[in-house]
Amino acid sequence: MSSYRIKSLLALMLLAACFGTALAAQYTPPTYTSPGATGDYCANIQINTSPAFNSGTISDSATDYNYHAGVSATFEAGISYTMTVLNNPDWDGGIAAWLDLNGDGDYADANEYLGATAVLTLSQSGTINFTVPTGTTAQSGTRFRVIQVYNGVPNDPIGSYGFGQCEEYDAVINNNAGDPEIQVFGTGSNPANSGATFNIGPFLTGAPTNYTFTVSNLGATNPLNVTGISAASSGVGNVSVTASPTLVPASPINAGASATFDVAVTPTADGPFEFTITINNNDADEGTYTIVVQGTGFTPAALPYTEDFEGASPLANWAISGQAGAWHVTTNYPAGGAACLGYCTGETQPSATADGDYDFGGVTNSGTARSPQISIPAGASVTLSFDHYQDTETGTYDQLTVGISLNGTTFATTLLGPSGYNNGYTTRTFDISAYAGQVVYVLFFFDTIDNFANTTTGIRIDNLQVIEAPEMDVLRGATPVSDGGTDSGVDILTAGTNLTYTIENNGGSDLNLTGTPLVSVTAGTNVTSVNVTTSPSTPVAGAGSTQFIINVVPTAAGAYDFTVSINNDDPDENPYNFTVSGNAVSNVPPAVTLGAGNWVDAGGGLFTLTLNPGATINDTLNVDDPTPNDMTVDVITAAALTGITGQPANITTPTAGTINLTWTGTADASNTPGNYNWTIDINDGTSTTSITARIIIVDVPPQHTILNASGGDGSAGTPYTYTFAVGNTGANSVDLATVTDANTSQTVTISGTPNQTSGPTGGTGFQFTLAANALTVAPAGALVAADVGTQVFEVVVSDGNVANDQTITVSLDVVANVPPAVSVGTSNWVNAGGGLFTLTVNPGAAINDTLVVTDTTPDNMTVDVTAPGTALTGLTAEPADIAAPTAGPINLTWTGTAAASNTPGNYNWTIDINDGTSSTVITARIIVVDVAPQHTAATGISGDGSAGTPYLATYAQNDPPA
Repeated sequence: MSSYRIKSLLALMLLAACFGTALAAQYTPPTYTSPGATGDYCANIQINTSPAFNSGTISDSATDYNYHAGVSATFEAGISYTMTVLNNPDWDGGIAAWLDLNGDGDYADANEYLGATAVLTLSQSGTINFTVPTGTTAQSGTRFRVIQVYNGVPNDPIGSYGFGQCEEYDAVINNNAGDPEIQVFGTGSNPANSGATFNIGPFLTGAPTNYTFTVSNLGATNPLNVTGISAASSGVGNVSVTASPTLVPASPINAGASATFDVAVTPTADGPFEFTITINNNDADEGTYTIVVQGTGFTPAALPYTEDFEGASPLANWAISGQAGAWHVTTNYPAGGAACLGYCTGETQPSATADGDYDFGGVTNSGTARSPQISIPAGASVTLSFDHYQDTETGTYDQLTVGISLNGTTFATTLLGPSGYNNGYTTRTFDISAYAGQVVYVLFFFDTIDNFANTTTGIRIDNLQVIEAPEMDVLRGATPVSDGGTDSGVDILTAGTNLTYTIENNGGSDLNLTGTPLVSVTAGTNVTSVNVTTSPSTPVAGAGSTQFIINVVPTAAGAYDFTVSINNDDPDENPYNFTVSGNAVSNVPPAVTLGAGNWVDAGGGLFTLTLNPGATINDTLNVDDPTPNDMTVDVITAAALTGITGQPANITTPTAGTINLTWTGTADASNTPGNYNWTIDINDGTSTTSITARIIIVDVPPQHTILNASGGDGSAGTPYTYTFAVGNTGANSVDLATVTDANTSQTVTISGTPNQTSGPTGGTGFQFTLAANALTVAPAGALVAADVGTQVFEVVVSDGNVANDQTITVSLDVVANVPPAVSVGTSNWVNAGGGLFTLTVNPGAAINDTLVVTDTTPDNMTVDVTAPGTALTGLTAEPADIAAPTAGPINLTWTGTAAASNTPGNYNWTIDINDGTSSTVITARIIVVDVAPQHTAATGISGDGSAGTPYLATYAQNDPPA
């Protein structure tokens, strides 16, 4: 770009020459007193029109006026818009815009000036807000204009300015103010246009991630009604997708308002995916709004992530954008090894030193190199490092920026830069622990800013690492000891005790112990001597550990303490210091404490574990000795508990704690409810601790659920119900409910005689039984009229434990008996009355007709069928006897054909239906119709044979007989 401005007669002469030829009368451009100068321009013009307008970046051109034919924006009358523009990076300037509302070729009419920004600094963004007036006439082939001027604000679309640039575009103006106008936007107000492809970027493979779309009503008057939202995989697929069917806030969307909906996106494998969203609505021309959504499924790299750019395809998982050929792997001048990542061109390979340059033809250029996505573990302490070489122009140009990105395009954190020249390789190291629990990219962005001929050798990046820093932790046994804390309650023997500690490295890189000695100990109160008898090893690999042993001898019984210090390269715990304290004692008996599981310390040496029948057992008691003695264990096992697969056993060889006493298996339901005791003695050679470990199998009460009752749950308020009829007997029993007990060792029975709490008592009554887990009720004999009504009973079931007795309430309705009823099914039978049902068929007609038998009282029925004396030819199926009592409905079905060979007339079936108390007899009659003879005229004969139209034949006098 030019670094100075020429205001001279020569420039004025050039201006005169440029405009000496006549311009078109319409859309006269502004004039510039310093024409052809570069650097004053605007970029990234964006307007939220429908479809959204985005001009991209306008090149830094010496052309003062640029008409971009075919690049168009569509405006709606009555709608408000926001135009966003970016000032150039070289000179301050203001930006203004105009829209030719009436298509007359100028911007001089009312409301055609849209507004202006203030004077913007270098690369500053500005906005212009405007509204297309309601009632504006629809126009096509009109234009809008954007003008930038140096260090001022343009106010005349055809004015005279010093330095600047004018950009002009096509425009369309619609007047659909009375209609809803739908427009959908993705995250960041990016338009997702109907029928277009919309990219949502990378999504984690195998995990559902919500993406939010915004539905806007750009209309001015009518609400937008969204009647359906759906999403389905399309194209390459590779995705599971579910769209929320509702908007927030709910449809309809008022004019000028918006609502959102979420789409749950789950890529099923790494790589491209595609799905289509369909939004049904009442927009006149976009009633079915479809968006083809594309993205990429990815599995982020895990730590440690390293890249020395020397693999077979070192940039296979990197994304390179910007100047073609800029960022690439080169063998020129790596920081060790054979290759590095470079921003350069014109190289001679191989070469031990950097050569070439980053000129790319003497033009402004820039480029981004983006790492794969890297997963940072939650809670991790993480560092990013790389070797950096930069041989570029100094000052405010040629700048490298390095940082962390969450979306792959913008910096969430800038770690380096903008950075200029540095002499030789420098190792850059950054703490990125702030991104623990997130997925990130590492971004390298280089920009030459200007178009100066860059002949130096460019940039080299090598030996990139993202690793967890070493993370030092210390434990005594399973007890953590914090840096700066106290390992308290550590009782030792007066004769002296060895204490074993573990150093863990829970980070991702080596932990180096840097002290001399590696562990330093200092005696405190009541300590005669303290020494490290076994030293740890160094370095400690990530996820590794090492141990050291301290021997401490107290001066006398009583409280003691000493300190430990360990120098290391953990970034936030160096040195690792802690105090050890406790009591020196002659001997302390073993102690039993609760481990994993559900044991309860009931006091007095009793530990209880309460279990329901069938429950899983995986429960542990821990045995430790406050003084570090070896222990033996003697176990007196309880009476066999069915289902136990593991339980404590004797330990006869003296063993150092912690000793785990573990029970595993199940509390089998066949076990008798009650207590199962283990007596356990733990001896440390000096004293004994005795405990009782008691497993308690709970005696649960019986349970009942509905089986064949009509309804209810057996409670007093909702009893089990059933209906019987007068005449029913014990043969009409019903299994009301299933009665079970989780303790399968117990038998559930009916306790005493069921108590009738209400209803008639003068009739036959009912009896209850409980067998095979079914509570059954049946009439005590044939029910009579005196039983009619509702009889309520309380039935007590017991598993032998009175405390578990359950009362089941039963309500039985007794109704007068109603004989079976026969009705016409979905067929051609006709109820002729008096128990006669008729089916009239023509000869050869198909038969598929059914009568339905039901009983309004819950009785089982038998059926006796007497068929016609003369069989009906053509039938393939007809009702048959049913001797075994059967609950209704019963279907009586005839199928086949009424063969033409059958004699016309009646074919009767006599059918007797009995419900055990009463009988219904019907006659089912199939009538084969006796149809009349038919006649039709022979060939050549006229008429139809009726009195009015007789058949007519004509003969001549001498015709021979025929």
